[in-house]
Amino acid sequence: RNTGRLYCWGEGNRGPLGNGGTGNASVPTEVAGGATDWKSVSAGSKWTCAIKTNGTLWCWGRDDFGQLGNGPGG
Repeated sequence: RNTGRLYCWGEGNRGPLGNGGTGNASVPTEVAGGATDWKSVSAGSKWTCAIKTNGTLWCWGRDDFGQLGNGPGG
């Protein structure tokens, strides 16, 4: 969407939808926080990363092997 808001949908196990829960979403569901400054997004099967317009990178979801970039997985 061109509003700068970010929406995710699909399997929510382990939090890859970024909505604060772990349930599935069959329709686009807004990422928690209501931010309107998302620039781009990339998603895997159990994780999501997005960049805001200020250049900060945000990742959420499964982190078994350190794929979120915040240290050792776990």
